[in-house]
Amino acid sequence: MREAVQVGLCCLLICTGCRPSAPASATRAGGTVATGADSVTAPAAERSGNTERVVAGVGVGQRSRSLDNRSGPVVEPLKSLVATKERLAFDVQLKHAMDLYRATHGRLPQSHDAFMTQIVAFNKIKLPVLPEGHNYLFDPQRGELMVERPVR
Repeated sequence: MREAVQVGLCCLLICTGCRPSAPASATRAGGTVATGADSVTAPAAERSGNTERVVAGVGVGQRSRSLDNRSGPVVEPLKSLVATKERLAFDVQLKHAMDLYRATHGRLPQSHDAFMTQIVAFNKIKLPVLPEGHNYLFDPQRGELMVERPVR
Protein backbone atom coordinates (compact mmCIF):
# COMPACT_ATOMS: atom_id res chain seq x y z
CA MET A 1 0.00 0.00 0.00
CA ARG A 2 2.78 2.40 0.92
CA GLU A 3 4.55 1.74 -2.37
CA ALA A 4 1.36 2.49 -4.33
CA VAL A 5 1.02 5.84 -2.56
CA GLN A 6 4.65 6.71 -3.36
CA VAL A 7 4.18 5.81 -7.02
CA GLY A 8 1.00 7.88 -7.13
CA LEU A 9 2.74 10.89 -5.61
CA CYS A 10 5.62 10.57 -8.08
CA CYS A 11 3.16 10.49 -10.99
CA LEU A 12 1.37 13.53 -9.60
CA LEU A 13 4.63 15.47 -9.29
CA ILE A 14 5.68 14.55 -12.82
CA CYS A 15 2.30 15.62 -14.25
CA THR A 16 2.14 18.96 -12.46
CA GLY A 17 5.79 19.96 -12.82
CA CYS A 18 7.95 21.92 -10.42
CA ARG A 19 7.22 25.48 -11.45
CA PRO A 20 3.90 27.30 -11.66
CA SER A 21 2.39 27.19 -15.12
CA ALA A 22 1.32 30.24 -17.08
CA PRO A 23 -2.43 30.66 -17.49
CA ALA A 24 -3.66 28.75 -20.53
CA SER A 25 -5.17 31.91 -22.00
CA ALA A 26 -1.79 33.64 -21.90
CA THR A 27 0.06 30.99 -23.89
CA ARG A 28 0.44 31.55 -27.61
CA ALA A 29 0.67 28.91 -30.33
CA GLY A 30 4.47 29.03 -30.29
CA GLY A 31 4.55 28.20 -26.60
CA THR A 32 5.63 31.68 -25.52
CA VAL A 33 3.75 33.52 -22.82
CA ALA A 34 1.80 36.60 -23.87
CA THR A 35 1.06 39.52 -21.59
CA GLY A 36 -2.24 41.34 -21.63
CA ALA A 37 -0.81 44.05 -23.90
CA ASP A 38 0.44 41.52 -26.46
CA SER A 39 -3.06 40.57 -27.59
CA VAL A 40 -3.62 44.16 -28.69
CA THR A 41 -0.21 45.16 -30.04
CA ALA A 42 1.13 41.88 -31.42
CA PRO A 43 1.15 41.57 -35.21
CA ALA A 44 -0.91 38.40 -34.82
CA ALA A 45 -3.82 40.45 -33.47
CA GLU A 46 -5.98 42.58 -35.75
CA ARG A 47 -8.89 44.75 -34.65
CA SER A 48 -12.00 45.51 -36.62
CA GLY A 49 -14.86 47.25 -34.84
CA ASN A 50 -15.58 45.50 -31.58
CA THR A 51 -13.85 42.24 -32.52
CA GLU A 52 -10.21 41.24 -32.80
CA ARG A 53 -8.45 38.42 -34.61
CA VAL A 54 -5.73 36.38 -32.97
CA VAL A 55 -3.83 33.38 -34.27
CA ALA A 56 -5.56 30.17 -33.20
CA GLY A 57 -3.43 28.42 -30.63
CA VAL A 58 -3.32 26.99 -27.15
CA GLY A 59 -5.72 28.75 -24.82
CA VAL A 60 -8.46 29.77 -27.26
CA GLY A 61 -10.75 26.82 -26.54
CA GLN A 62 -13.70 26.93 -24.19
CA ARG A 63 -12.34 24.12 -21.99
CA SER A 64 -9.02 25.86 -21.38
CA ARG A 65 -10.78 29.17 -20.67
CA SER A 66 -13.01 27.52 -18.05
CA LEU A 67 -9.92 26.42 -16.07
CA ASP A 68 -8.19 29.84 -16.13
CA ASN A 69 -9.10 30.97 -12.62
CA ARG A 70 -8.67 27.63 -10.90
CA SER A 71 -5.61 25.93 -9.47
CA GLY A 72 -4.74 23.00 -7.30
CA PRO A 73 -3.35 19.48 -7.43
CA VAL A 74 -6.31 18.20 -9.45
CA VAL A 75 -6.77 21.16 -11.80
CA GLU A 76 -3.13 21.60 -12.87
CA PRO A 77 -2.92 18.18 -14.58
CA LEU A 78 -6.27 18.91 -16.25
CA LYS A 79 -4.91 22.22 -17.54
CA SER A 80 -1.89 20.38 -18.92
CA LEU A 81 -4.11 17.79 -20.59
CA VAL A 82 -6.34 20.41 -22.23
CA ALA A 83 -3.33 22.47 -23.35
CA THR A 84 -1.69 19.35 -24.81
CA LYS A 85 -4.84 18.45 -26.75
CA GLU A 86 -5.07 21.99 -28.14
CA ARG A 87 -1.36 22.02 -29.01
CA LEU A 88 -1.78 18.71 -30.87
CA ALA A 89 -4.75 20.05 -32.82
CA PHE A 90 -3.12 23.35 -33.83
CA ASP A 91 0.62 22.71 -33.93
CA VAL A 92 0.71 19.10 -35.12
CA GLN A 93 -2.47 18.01 -36.92
CA LEU A 94 -3.39 21.31 -38.55
CA LYS A 95 0.18 22.19 -39.50
CA HIS A 96 0.74 18.75 -41.03
CA ALA A 97 -2.55 18.89 -42.97
CA MET A 98 -1.68 22.36 -44.31
CA ASP A 99 1.78 21.16 -45.35
CA LEU A 100 0.25 18.19 -47.19
CA TYR A 101 -2.30 20.44 -48.92
CA ARG A 102 0.42 22.89 -49.95
CA ALA A 103 2.58 20.06 -51.29
CA THR A 104 -0.32 18.57 -53.25
CA HIS A 105 -1.87 21.77 -54.66
CA GLY A 106 1.10 24.15 -54.61
CA ARG A 107 -0.83 26.70 -52.55
CA LEU A 108 -3.09 27.04 -49.53
CA PRO A 109 -6.90 27.22 -49.81
CA GLN A 110 -8.22 30.54 -51.12
CA SER A 111 -11.18 30.86 -48.72
CA HIS A 112 -12.37 29.96 -45.25
CA ASP A 113 -14.93 27.47 -46.59
CA ALA A 114 -12.32 25.71 -48.71
CA PHE A 115 -10.00 25.54 -45.69
CA MET A 116 -12.66 24.03 -43.45
CA THR A 117 -13.74 21.41 -46.00
CA GLN A 118 -10.44 20.55 -47.70
CA ILE A 119 -8.17 20.64 -44.66
CA VAL A 120 -10.14 20.40 -41.40
CA ALA A 121 -13.02 18.13 -42.46
CA PHE A 122 -10.99 16.07 -44.95
CA ASN A 123 -8.32 15.27 -42.32
CA LYS A 124 -10.94 14.84 -39.56
CA ILE A 125 -9.25 17.40 -37.31
CA LYS A 126 -11.24 18.14 -34.18
CA LEU A 127 -10.68 21.81 -33.44
CA PRO A 128 -11.32 22.90 -29.85
CA VAL A 129 -14.82 24.25 -29.19
CA LEU A 130 -14.69 28.03 -28.88
CA PRO A 131 -16.48 30.13 -26.27
CA GLU A 132 -19.72 31.81 -27.31
CA GLY A 133 -19.10 34.79 -29.59
CA HIS A 134 -15.76 33.41 -30.88
CA ASN A 135 -15.37 32.08 -34.43
CA TYR A 136 -12.66 30.38 -36.45
CA LEU A 137 -11.59 32.28 -39.55
CA PHE A 138 -8.94 31.26 -42.09
CA ASP A 139 -6.82 34.13 -43.42
CA PRO A 140 -5.66 33.07 -46.91
CA GLN A 141 -3.15 35.94 -47.19
CA ARG A 142 -1.33 34.94 -44.02
CA GLY A 143 -2.03 31.24 -44.38
CA GLU A 144 -3.12 30.99 -40.73
CA LEU A 145 -6.21 29.94 -38.86
CA MET A 146 -7.41 32.85 -36.76
CA VAL A 147 -9.95 33.23 -33.97
CA GLU A 148 -12.26 36.21 -34.20
CA ARG A 149 -13.37 37.21 -30.71
CA PRO A 150 -14.93 40.20 -28.97
CA VAL A 151 -12.44 42.79 -27.74
CA ARG A 152 -11.77 42.32 -24.04
